[in-house]
Order: sequence, then C-alpha cells, then structure tokens
Amino acid sequence: MYFDLDKQLEKPLIPNALDELGINLINSKPYQPQGKGKVERKFLTFQNQLPFYLKDRGAKNIDDANRILAKYVEKHNKSYSKVINNSTPEEIFKNSDDAFKQIEKSDIEKIENSLTRRHKRVVSKVNEISFNNKIYQVPKFKNYSLAGFEIEVRENPNNWIKLFYNGNLLTTYNIGGNICLKE
Repeated sequence: MYFDLDKQLEKPLIPNALDELGINLINSKPYQPQGKGKVERKFLTFQNQLPFYLKDRGAKNIDDANRILAKYVEKHNKSYSKVINNSTPEEIFKNSDDAFKQIEKSDIEKIENSLTRRHKRVVSKVNEISFNNKIYQVPKFKNYSLAGFEIEVRENPNNWIKLFYNGNLLTTYNIGGNICLKE
C-alpha cells in the first residue's frame, strides 16, 4: 500500500527558491511605493508617462514602441544622477564586481532545482512512489532502502522529476507524454 501525500512543502515556491539560492527577499506593502523608495517612484512616474511619451514620439505599432523604448533606455543609462554619486547607471554596471559573471553549469542546475514544484512522498515497501498517476522506482541511498521514509519529488513539468532524500539527489526521471525513462 502506498502512502501518497500530495501536499506541497510548507514554504511557497519563490521564497523557497530564493532561500536555496542565498537571496534575501525584502518585502514592502503592495501599492505603497514609499516602501521601496526612489526606484519605485521612478517606475511609477515612468509608467504614468509612458503612453504620452510613446504617442509624442509617434509610435503607431509595437515595433515603433520597442524602437522608441530602446532609445529611451540607452539615453537613461547614459544620464548622470546625483543619487548614484554623479555617475551613470551604465558606469555603475560596468564597474560592478558581479556584472555578468560567467554562469557555470552547476549554477544553472542550482537555479533549475530551486524553481521547481515540490511534493512529499513516502516510499513503499517495494521502493516505489506514485506521482501523477505513474510509478517511479526509488534507488537506495548509501546502500540502504528508503522504504517507509519520506522523500521529496521536485517537478519541472513536462521535462523531468528529481527524487531527493534529505537534500541529496537520488535520481532523475525524464518525463514526457506517457513514458518515464530513468536518466
């Protein structure tokens, strides 16, 4: 008999992913731009002015709007600001230590694993779990059967599921259509 728990982990997807990636989530009250300061005020001002700005520049379709906005962003990035020590956003970005560092394959995998749907399952006596109406074999962990133990299923819909025990990857199953292939 399977103990099939179909509940998500307690923490919502985005906060959980940010935790795993070491990113602090800073919240402010919705629709209260003063909670985020000058950046939000600039965004709000720009959003209010955007329709008039595009109309004034003669935008008649989406291609015109994209062209006009590209020029606006370029102009903005080259304009000096007292707020950022009389520099331009472009200068700040180019002189930043972490601007566009090379992304390693392990970084991509870490991000991909963090941004997944998560489910808990209890492993059956025959080392299997049921997930989305399919049966998956659960491999041993350090030569021990996980029968009766709770594992985590991380799901990247229509691509793969990964089985984890205490944060350790057990296996990956590529999924698509009705076929489950162990990787």
